[in-house]
Amino acid sequence: MPKLVSILEFAYRIGFTNLYDWQARILLRYEGGESTAAACANYNGKTSVVFTVAALWTLYNFPRARLMYMSATWRQVTNKFFAGLERFRERRIGRASDVAGFVEGIHDQHGSPAGLLIDEAKSIRDEILDTLERCHTTFRLFMSSTGQAAGGFYRIMTAKAHLWKTFRVPSSDRPHVSKAEIEADRENLKDSVFRIKHGAEWLTDAGDSMTSLEHVRALIESPPEHLPGRPVAFCDFAGPGDETVLTIANGNRAEIVDAWRSRDTMHSVGKFLAHFRRLGLQGYDIGGDEGYGHQLMDRMAEEGPPAKIQQRPSGQANRDIHKPCGRMVVNGRPAHRTQGRHHSQR
Repeated sequence: MPKLVSILEFAYRIGFTNLYDWQARILLRYEGGESTAAACANYNGKTSVVFTVAALWTLYNFPRARLMYMSATWRQVTNKFFAGLERFRERRIGRASDVAGFVEGIHDQHGSPAGLLIDEAKSIRDEILDTLERCHTTFRLFMSSTGQAAGGFYRIMTAKAHLWKTFRVPSSDRPHVSKAEIEADRENLKDSVFRIKHGAEWLTDAGDSMTSLEHVRALIESPPEHLPGRPVAFCDFAGPGDETVLTIANGNRAEIVDAWRSRDTMHSVGKFLAHFRRLGLQGYDIGGDEGYGHQLMDRMAEEGPPAKIQQRPSGQANRDIHKPCGRMVVNGRPAHRTQGRHHSQR
Protein backbone atom coordinates (compact mmCIF):
# COMPACT_ATOMS: atom_id res chain seq x y z
CA MET A 1 0.00 0.00 0.00
CA PRO A 2 1.47 3.41 -0.95
CA LYS A 3 2.48 5.67 1.90
CA LEU A 4 -0.22 8.19 2.75
CA VAL A 5 0.47 11.85 2.11
CA SER A 6 -0.07 14.00 5.21
CA ILE A 7 -2.96 16.40 4.93
CA LEU A 8 -0.85 19.53 5.43
CA GLU A 9 1.70 18.45 2.82
CA PHE A 10 -1.16 17.66 0.44
CA ALA A 11 -2.72 21.08 1.04
CA TYR A 12 0.61 22.74 0.20
CA ARG A 13 0.98 20.68 -2.98
CA ILE A 14 -2.39 21.78 -4.35
CA GLY A 15 -1.80 25.44 -3.65
CA PHE A 16 -2.99 26.08 -0.10
CA THR A 17 0.41 27.36 1.01
CA ASN A 18 -0.68 29.75 3.76
CA LEU A 19 -3.13 27.92 5.98
CA TYR A 20 -4.07 29.66 9.19
CA ASP A 21 -3.14 27.91 12.42
CA TRP A 22 -6.77 27.06 13.23
CA GLN A 23 -7.28 25.59 9.75
CA ALA A 24 -4.21 23.38 10.15
CA ARG A 25 -5.29 22.17 13.60
CA ILE A 26 -8.77 21.24 12.36
CA LEU A 27 -7.36 19.41 9.35
CA LEU A 28 -4.92 17.46 11.52
CA ARG A 29 -7.76 16.27 13.75
CA TYR A 30 -9.74 15.26 10.67
CA GLU A 31 -6.72 13.39 9.32
CA GLY A 32 -6.47 11.52 12.60
CA GLY A 33 -10.03 10.23 12.26
CA GLU A 34 -11.38 12.25 15.18
CA SER A 35 -14.94 13.56 15.15
CA THR A 36 -14.25 17.25 14.67
CA ALA A 37 -16.60 20.24 15.01
CA ALA A 38 -15.91 23.95 14.66
CA ALA A 39 -18.07 27.00 15.36
CA CYS A 40 -16.75 29.83 13.20
CA ALA A 41 -17.16 33.53 12.69
CA ASN A 42 -18.54 34.61 9.32
CA TYR A 43 -16.49 34.63 6.12
CA ASN A 44 -13.68 32.44 7.41
CA GLY A 45 -13.07 30.25 4.34
CA LYS A 46 -14.30 27.02 5.91
CA THR A 47 -16.03 25.89 2.71
CA SER A 48 -13.45 27.05 0.20
CA VAL A 49 -10.43 25.93 2.22
CA VAL A 50 -11.04 23.47 5.07
CA PHE A 51 -13.79 21.37 3.49
CA THR A 52 -12.10 21.44 0.08
CA VAL A 53 -8.74 20.27 1.44
CA ALA A 54 -10.40 17.61 3.60
CA ALA A 55 -12.37 16.20 0.66
CA LEU A 56 -9.51 16.20 -1.85
CA TRP A 57 -7.04 14.73 0.62
CA THR A 58 -9.44 11.89 1.50
CA LEU A 59 -10.08 10.99 -2.12
CA TYR A 60 -6.39 11.26 -3.03
CA ASN A 61 -5.22 8.91 -0.28
CA PHE A 62 -8.23 6.59 -0.42
CA PRO A 63 -9.34 6.35 -4.09
CA ARG A 64 -12.33 4.18 -3.16
CA ALA A 65 -13.49 6.49 -0.37
CA ARG A 66 -17.01 7.91 -0.35
CA LEU A 67 -17.79 11.35 0.98
CA MET A 68 -21.08 13.03 1.75
CA TYR A 69 -20.97 16.80 1.82
CA MET A 70 -24.12 18.41 3.18
CA SER A 71 -25.11 22.01 3.69
CA ALA A 72 -28.29 23.84 4.59
CA THR A 73 -28.89 25.05 1.02
CA TRP A 74 -28.33 23.61 -2.44
CA ARG A 75 -26.70 26.85 -3.55
CA GLN A 76 -23.98 26.35 -0.95
CA VAL A 77 -23.39 22.83 -2.24
CA THR A 78 -23.18 23.71 -5.93
CA ASN A 79 -21.67 27.20 -5.97
CA LYS A 80 -19.13 26.94 -3.18
CA PHE A 81 -18.17 23.30 -2.71
CA PHE A 82 -18.65 21.38 -5.95
CA ALA A 83 -17.06 24.12 -8.00
CA GLY A 84 -13.63 23.03 -6.78
CA LEU A 85 -14.22 19.28 -6.95
CA GLU A 86 -15.28 18.61 -10.55
CA ARG A 87 -12.59 16.00 -11.21
CA PHE A 88 -13.85 13.91 -8.27
CA ARG A 89 -17.53 14.07 -9.11
CA GLU A 90 -17.89 10.33 -9.70
CA ARG A 91 -17.03 9.58 -6.07
CA ARG A 92 -18.78 12.35 -4.20
CA ILE A 93 -22.26 12.73 -2.79
CA GLY A 94 -23.67 16.19 -2.15
CA ARG A 95 -26.93 16.89 -0.40
CA ALA A 96 -28.81 19.95 0.73
CA SER A 97 -31.06 19.61 3.74
CA ASP A 98 -33.64 22.00 2.25
CA VAL A 99 -34.64 19.75 -0.66
CA ALA A 100 -37.24 16.99 -0.60
CA GLY A 101 -36.41 13.33 -0.16
CA PHE A 102 -35.04 11.00 2.46
CA VAL A 103 -31.51 11.47 3.73
CA GLU A 104 -29.61 8.22 4.04
CA GLY A 105 -26.26 8.09 5.72
CA ILE A 106 -23.11 6.38 4.49
CA HIS A 107 -20.96 3.84 6.30
CA ASP A 108 -17.43 2.51 6.10
CA GLN A 109 -17.02 -0.53 3.86
CA HIS A 110 -14.09 -2.86 3.37
CA GLY A 111 -11.42 -0.91 1.50
CA SER A 112 -13.74 2.08 1.21
CA PRO A 113 -13.71 4.49 4.15
CA ALA A 114 -16.57 6.97 4.39
CA GLY A 115 -16.61 10.57 5.49
CA LEU A 116 -19.19 13.17 6.48
CA LEU A 117 -18.53 16.80 5.68
CA ILE A 118 -21.36 18.86 7.15
CA ASP A 119 -21.37 22.59 6.39
CA GLU A 120 -23.55 25.17 8.18
CA ALA A 121 -24.54 22.40 10.58
CA LYS A 122 -26.53 24.76 12.81
CA SER A 123 -29.19 25.08 10.07
CA ILE A 124 -29.62 21.34 9.48
CA ARG A 125 -32.66 19.80 11.11
CA ASP A 126 -32.18 17.72 14.24
CA GLU A 127 -33.70 14.59 12.71
CA ILE A 128 -31.13 14.71 9.90
CA LEU A 129 -28.27 15.18 12.36
CA ASP A 130 -29.62 12.21 14.32
CA THR A 131 -29.49 10.11 11.13
CA LEU A 132 -25.92 11.19 10.46
CA GLU A 133 -24.93 10.42 14.04
CA ARG A 134 -25.81 6.77 13.43
CA CYS A 135 -23.41 6.54 10.48
CA HIS A 136 -20.17 4.60 10.98
CA THR A 137 -17.53 6.67 9.23
CA THR A 138 -13.77 7.05 9.46
CA PHE A 139 -13.90 10.79 8.89
CA ARG A 140 -16.34 13.32 10.31
CA LEU A 141 -16.13 17.12 10.10
CA PHE A 142 -18.97 19.45 11.11
CA MET A 143 -18.54 23.23 10.78
CA SER A 144 -20.89 26.18 11.00
CA SER A 145 -21.39 29.78 11.90
CA THR A 146 -23.21 30.32 15.17
CA GLY A 147 -26.66 31.62 16.11
CA GLN A 148 -29.26 30.85 18.74
CA ALA A 149 -28.15 28.49 21.50
CA ALA A 150 -30.36 25.61 20.36
CA GLY A 151 -30.35 22.66 17.99
CA GLY A 152 -28.22 19.64 17.27
CA PHE A 153 -24.99 21.43 16.35
CA TYR A 154 -25.21 23.64 19.44
CA ARG A 155 -25.46 20.48 21.56
CA ILE A 156 -22.43 19.02 19.77
CA MET A 157 -20.45 22.13 20.73
CA THR A 158 -21.65 22.12 24.36
CA ALA A 159 -23.32 19.11 26.00
CA LYS A 160 -21.68 16.58 23.64
CA ALA A 161 -18.32 18.34 23.39
CA HIS A 162 -16.61 15.49 25.28
CA LEU A 163 -17.39 13.23 22.31
CA TRP A 164 -15.88 15.60 19.74
CA LYS A 165 -12.77 17.65 19.19
CA THR A 166 -14.29 21.12 19.13
CA PHE A 167 -12.99 24.50 17.99
CA ARG A 168 -14.26 28.07 18.18
CA VAL A 169 -12.88 30.38 15.50
CA PRO A 170 -13.47 34.11 16.11
CA SER A 171 -12.46 36.83 13.68
CA SER A 172 -9.37 37.52 15.78
CA ASP A 173 -7.97 34.19 14.51
CA ARG A 174 -8.27 35.34 10.88
CA PRO A 175 -5.51 37.81 9.91
CA HIS A 176 -7.31 38.82 6.70
CA VAL A 177 -9.99 40.53 8.82
CA SER A 178 -8.57 43.87 9.90
CA LYS A 179 -8.90 45.22 13.42
CA ALA A 180 -10.40 48.38 11.94
CA GLU A 181 -13.18 46.35 10.30
CA ILE A 182 -13.88 44.50 13.55
CA GLU A 183 -14.03 47.74 15.56
CA ALA A 184 -16.27 49.38 12.94
CA ASP A 185 -18.70 46.47 13.19
CA ARG A 186 -18.54 46.59 16.98
CA GLU A 187 -19.63 50.22 16.78
CA ASN A 188 -22.34 49.83 14.14
CA LEU A 189 -23.86 46.36 14.57
CA LYS A 190 -26.26 45.17 17.21
CA ASP A 191 -24.38 43.38 19.98
CA SER A 192 -26.02 40.05 19.14
CA VAL A 193 -25.11 40.36 15.44
CA PHE A 194 -21.54 41.33 16.26
CA ARG A 195 -21.10 38.37 18.62
CA ILE A 196 -22.17 35.97 15.89
CA LYS A 197 -20.28 37.60 13.03
CA HIS A 198 -16.98 38.13 14.81
CA GLY A 199 -17.09 36.29 18.13
CA ALA A 200 -18.50 32.93 16.97
CA GLU A 201 -20.66 33.01 20.08
CA TRP A 202 -23.96 31.30 20.79
CA LEU A 203 -26.84 33.54 21.84
CA THR A 204 -28.97 32.37 24.72
CA ASP A 205 -31.38 35.31 24.58
CA ALA A 206 -32.22 38.42 22.59
CA GLY A 207 -30.11 40.57 24.87
CA ASP A 208 -32.93 41.39 27.32
CA SER A 209 -32.10 38.95 30.13
CA MET A 210 -30.75 40.33 33.39
CA THR A 211 -28.19 37.51 33.59
CA SER A 212 -27.15 35.57 30.49
CA LEU A 213 -26.98 31.78 30.43
CA GLU A 214 -23.30 31.98 29.45
CA HIS A 215 -22.61 34.06 32.55
CA VAL A 216 -24.42 31.56 34.78
CA ARG A 217 -22.50 28.64 33.29
CA ALA A 218 -19.19 30.45 33.73
CA LEU A 219 -20.00 31.14 37.38
CA ILE A 220 -20.98 27.54 38.04
CA GLU A 221 -17.72 26.39 36.49
CA SER A 222 -15.62 28.96 38.35
CA PRO A 223 -17.60 30.50 41.23
CA PRO A 224 -16.39 33.78 42.74
CA GLU A 225 -14.81 33.95 46.16
CA HIS A 226 -17.42 34.14 48.90
CA LEU A 227 -17.69 37.61 50.43
CA PRO A 228 -19.69 37.12 53.66
CA GLY A 229 -22.34 39.61 54.70
CA ARG A 230 -25.36 39.87 56.94
CA PRO A 231 -27.75 37.00 56.15
CA VAL A 232 -31.09 38.07 54.71
CA ALA A 233 -33.96 35.90 53.52
CA PHE A 234 -36.61 36.20 50.85
CA CYS A 235 -39.96 34.44 50.68
CA ASP A 236 -41.62 33.58 47.38
CA PHE A 237 -45.17 32.95 48.53
CA ALA A 238 -47.54 30.76 46.55
CA GLY A 239 -51.15 29.67 46.69
CA PRO A 240 -52.42 26.18 47.50
CA GLY A 241 -50.68 23.54 45.37
CA ASP A 242 -48.12 25.93 43.87
CA GLU A 243 -44.44 26.01 44.80
CA THR A 244 -43.38 28.12 47.77
CA VAL A 245 -39.69 28.96 48.14
CA LEU A 246 -37.46 30.33 50.89
CA THR A 247 -34.03 31.64 49.90
CA ILE A 248 -31.23 33.14 51.96
CA ALA A 249 -28.36 35.37 50.90
CA ASN A 250 -25.12 35.69 52.80
CA GLY A 251 -23.01 38.38 51.15
CA ASN A 252 -22.61 37.49 47.48
CA ARG A 253 -23.86 33.93 47.88
CA ALA A 254 -27.53 32.99 47.63
CA GLU A 255 -29.13 29.58 48.02
CA ILE A 256 -32.54 27.97 48.24
CA VAL A 257 -33.19 26.89 51.82
CA ASP A 258 -36.37 25.00 51.07
CA ALA A 259 -39.04 24.65 48.39
CA TRP A 260 -42.33 22.84 48.79
CA ARG A 261 -45.91 22.50 47.59
CA SER A 262 -48.82 22.34 49.98
CA ARG A 263 -52.59 22.76 49.67
CA ASP A 264 -52.71 23.85 53.32
CA THR A 265 -51.46 27.44 53.60
CA MET A 266 -51.15 27.12 57.37
CA HIS A 267 -48.69 24.31 56.76
CA SER A 268 -46.58 26.80 54.78
CA VAL A 269 -46.89 29.36 57.58
CA GLY A 270 -45.55 26.80 60.05
CA LYS A 271 -42.65 25.83 57.78
CA PHE A 272 -41.64 29.45 57.25
CA LEU A 273 -41.66 30.20 61.00
CA ALA A 274 -39.69 27.06 61.80
CA HIS A 275 -37.02 28.02 59.27
CA PHE A 276 -36.89 31.64 60.54
CA ARG A 277 -36.30 30.48 64.11
CA ARG A 278 -33.76 27.84 63.12
CA LEU A 279 -31.78 30.40 61.09
CA GLY A 280 -32.02 33.06 63.81
CA LEU A 281 -33.75 35.56 61.53
CA GLN A 282 -35.62 38.60 62.77
CA GLY A 283 -38.47 40.26 60.91
CA TYR A 284 -36.20 42.95 59.48
CA ASP A 285 -33.94 40.23 58.01
CA ILE A 286 -36.75 38.83 55.87
CA GLY A 287 -38.26 40.11 52.64
CA GLY A 288 -41.23 38.92 50.63
CA ASP A 289 -43.46 39.95 47.76
CA GLU A 290 -46.84 41.24 48.88
CA GLY A 291 -49.17 39.60 46.36
CA TYR A 292 -50.65 36.37 47.65
CA GLY A 293 -48.16 36.42 50.51
CA HIS A 294 -50.09 39.20 52.23
CA GLN A 295 -52.48 36.63 53.72
CA LEU A 296 -49.65 34.33 54.81
CA MET A 297 -47.82 37.20 56.49
CA ASP A 298 -50.96 38.08 58.46
CA ARG A 299 -51.16 34.49 59.68
CA MET A 300 -47.46 34.56 60.63
CA ALA A 301 -48.03 37.72 62.67
CA GLU A 302 -50.80 35.94 64.57
CA GLU A 303 -48.50 33.01 65.31
CA GLY A 304 -45.85 35.22 66.92
CA PRO A 305 -42.37 36.62 66.08
CA PRO A 306 -40.48 36.81 63.87
CA ALA A 307 -43.34 37.73 61.59
CA LYS A 308 -43.01 41.39 60.67
CA ILE A 309 -41.77 40.68 57.15
CA GLN A 310 -40.74 43.70 55.11
CA GLN A 311 -43.07 43.83 52.10
CA ARG A 312 -42.51 45.20 48.65
CA PRO A 313 -45.19 47.91 48.25
CA SER A 314 -47.96 46.70 45.99
CA GLY A 315 -47.76 49.86 43.87
CA GLN A 316 -44.22 49.14 42.70
CA ALA A 317 -43.67 47.54 39.32
CA ASN A 318 -42.92 43.83 39.42
CA ARG A 319 -39.65 44.45 37.65
CA ASP A 320 -38.24 46.08 40.80
CA ILE A 321 -37.92 42.76 42.51
CA HIS A 322 -35.72 41.45 39.70
CA LYS A 323 -33.08 44.17 39.87
CA PRO A 324 -29.56 42.78 40.47
CA CYS A 325 -29.47 44.16 44.03
CA GLY A 326 -32.92 42.79 44.87
CA ARG A 327 -35.59 44.82 46.68
CA MET A 328 -35.26 43.38 50.15
CA VAL A 329 -35.67 45.85 52.98
CA VAL A 330 -33.52 45.84 56.10
CA ASN A 331 -34.37 48.15 59.01
CA GLY A 332 -36.69 50.12 56.76
CA ARG A 333 -34.01 50.86 54.13
CA PRO A 334 -33.03 49.09 50.87
CA ALA A 335 -30.57 46.30 51.60
CA HIS A 336 -26.84 46.82 51.09
CA ARG A 337 -25.63 45.90 47.59
CA THR A 338 -24.07 42.64 48.78
CA GLN A 339 -27.25 41.56 50.53
CA GLY A 340 -29.81 39.54 48.64
CA ARG A 341 -27.90 39.62 45.40
CA HIS A 342 -27.67 36.73 42.98
CA HIS A 343 -24.59 34.61 43.73
CA SER A 344 -23.15 35.71 40.40
CA GLN A 345 -22.62 39.21 41.72
CA ARG A 346 -19.49 40.04 43.64
